[in-house]
Amino acid sequence: MKPLLAIVLLAAGAFLIYTGHRRANSLLGETKSVLVNVQDSIDGKYRTAAHVWYYAGGAACLVVGGLLLIRRK
Repeated sequence: MKPLLAIVLLAAGAFLIYTGHRRANSLLGETKSVLVNVQDSIDGKYRTAAHVWYYAGGAACLVVGGLLLIRRK
């Protein structure tokens, strides 16, 4: 069961990173990045664009899936 879960996590992580990359390079992603920077400079709060969360989620899925695949006990 663990190898199947690991493969699903690896696939989900790759998909999230791919989705984040597509969003970052799209017109919507570029606009959101600019607006986040403008909002940060106006009120001083720190905001994160949505594609960064996709990257973080994808990386977490890849790490957990890789660890499950390596540790087959």
